[in-house]
Amino acid sequence: MNKEYRCYGPPGTGKTSWLSRQVERGAEVYGPHRILVASFTRAAVAELNRRQLPIPEHMVGTLHAICYRGLENPEICETRKHFQAFSEENPQWSLTEGTRDSLDDGNSSGESTSRGDTYLREYARLRNMLRPRELWSPSLIEFARRWEGYKSETGTMDFTDLIETALNDLENPPGLPDVGFIDEAQDLKPLEFALVRKWGEKFDRFVVVGDDNQCIYSWSGADPANLLTPLPPENIKILKYSYRVPKAVHTLAENIICKIPEPYRQAKEYHPRCDLSNECEEKHCPCDRYIAQGGEVRRIGVSFKNPESLIAVAENFTKKNQSVLFLASCSYMLTPLLSALRTAGLPFANPYRRKRRDWNPLLKVRDQISAGERVRAFLTAFEQWDTSLWTPTNLRLWLELTKGVLHRGGKEKLLNLSGDNLIPVKDLLEIMPLTEVVQAQKEGLTWLQTKLNKQWEHSASYAIRVAEREPENLRGEPLILIGTVHSVKGGEADHVILSPDISPQATRQLMAGNTGRHELLRLFYVAVTRARESLTLAAPSGRMAMPL
Repeated sequence: MNKEYRCYGPPGTGKTSWLSRQVERGAEVYGPHRILVASFTRAAVAELNRRQLPIPEHMVGTLHAICYRGLENPEICETRKHFQAFSEENPQWSLTEGTRDSLDDGNSSGESTSRGDTYLREYARLRNMLRPRELWSPSLIEFARRWEGYKSETGTMDFTDLIETALNDLENPPGLPDVGFIDEAQDLKPLEFALVRKWGEKFDRFVVVGDDNQCIYSWSGADPANLLTPLPPENIKILKYSYRVPKAVHTLAENIICKIPEPYRQAKEYHPRCDLSNECEEKHCPCDRYIAQGGEVRRIGVSFKNPESLIAVAENFTKKNQSVLFLASCSYMLTPLLSALRTAGLPFANPYRRKRRDWNPLLKVRDQISAGERVRAFLTAFEQWDTSLWTPTNLRLWLELTKGVLHRGGKEKLLNLSGDNLIPVKDLLEIMPLTEVVQAQKEGLTWLQTKLNKQWEHSASYAIRVAEREPENLRGEPLILIGTVHSVKGGEADHVILSPDISPQATRQLMAGNTGRHELLRLFYVAVTRARESLTLAAPSGRMAMPL
């Protein structure tokens, strides 16, 4: 009897909701402590945890985190500290990448900034693909010797070691579960799939959830073929009805993905969003009232290199309180758009990649206070009906942006003030000269712009432009989103504006054969299916573009 069950979840079909329901049923039958849920990314795990699954929190995690616990918390060497130490010993293999310093970020899609970064990524990729070492290049073998020597000396593991060691040494996953769910399975590499299938043999029920059409991490070793192995028909579930993708967008998406022949993908019955889905209690069922929702796909003769017209399109949507997502295949293609949005003073963000400050200039990241929050603190005085003073907290926040504003010793006096009450005028004048207070109250943001120190000039000038257009835009999440297709996988917006541009490397892939072409088709399939209402296809910036 085959214990593996597979659920295919095309875009917007409620895969996470379906998985949550299966976990609940499994917990009822086997007990909460006998269910394990592993996913590819921390974002997917966070979404599952938000569903308040009826199982212990430690039984939900990324595959790397589950292996880490099963191996009794070994020290991880892919951190800034160890990168620096290794680089000092091996300057020719210097490592600068800082995106792997978190346990659950066991996969990196950032661009390499050094020779060592390139080799570390290739070293991990080939191991994850189970590629024999005799097929590696001599230079990569030499890097591996140095890196593995460092790991041995320090008694540490890298992220691939977690999977390899678990595959070799852990007969069962931690907690000895009876049921295992593997989410986002299309993104797992052959090494990772070997581990979960080994553990799957021990489960009473082993459920693999994903969508081969959305496998866009082939560059790191992910292989959609892992979701194409034969299973009995009764072991396969396909979620057929999208709650997100409207008919026009769905038609384009199907035209894109059907260019991959069936031996390289799983054929699926997949329908667009129902126009009555908001009224229907069973949102994903084929009821008699099913009517495909229309939506819109439009083409515009403007490229991302000349973004002003595209921004005007986006503003038409945001004025209706609708979200807009600008998408490109590579981050450098977004540079003109980022610059134009800053110049225009329009708020934007990428909530799926908050660590990228260039994509999130206004959002709070961990304990850091953004320029937007500091400018908003300055504006609090002008929101008062009967005064134009600040609390000590607000004053400390925005004064960090400035230079040449305080009396000598004013900073120390400010630090001695506490509480959330407004600062009395006599105390304020001991901190700032009267002339500065008067000018600040008279000129507002214009005065603040002239007083910015060099450290904050770039980010605070943008926040000031945003506030001059609409102060409320410094509050909450922006309606304009921006990012690469990889960065927003799993995300969505009312309207998507997509660049068809591809990199020189992707162009070579497109011309080389099936593997590269299929990877690009899946990438743009994911891109267009982020849209809830409309998709706008921008013009190519040059000759290197994906035909859509």
